[in-house]
Amino acid sequence: MSPDEAAEQLDSLADGMVPKLAKAVGAAGLVGETKAKANASGRPGPRAITGRLRGSINSQLVVSNPLTPKAVVGSNVEYARRIEKGFVGQDSKGRVYDQPAYPYLLPALEDAENGLVEALNSLFD
Repeated sequence: MSPDEAAEQLDSLADGMVPKLAKAVGAAGLVGETKAKANASGRPGPRAITGRLRGSINSQLVVSNPLTPKAVVGSNVEYARRIEKGFVGQDSKGRVYDQPAYPYLLPALEDAENGLVEALNSLFD
């Protein structure tokens, strides 16, 4: 096989893999979103009083470069990080807290990452 033929075969392989890669990353993002919402629905995560945190969790597939798609999973509510990490001390309004962490996002993303690794491995089978 000539170097040009080998390059053509690699290009063809890459062309077939790029959409599969984006699909796998997007699916992992949705898994992370679903699991984070479940974790944010009660213990051992935070107690769901209003459901605002759970309802704010979303995922988005970002493909700025086809070879490095990213899934962004998170929340836009102002207290999301405080729930995830906990908070001890005085806030900007002078209120004092001793709030324990109730991780809901990181455990979900770790599960989603494990699923993504399996999905990526299956692309090469």
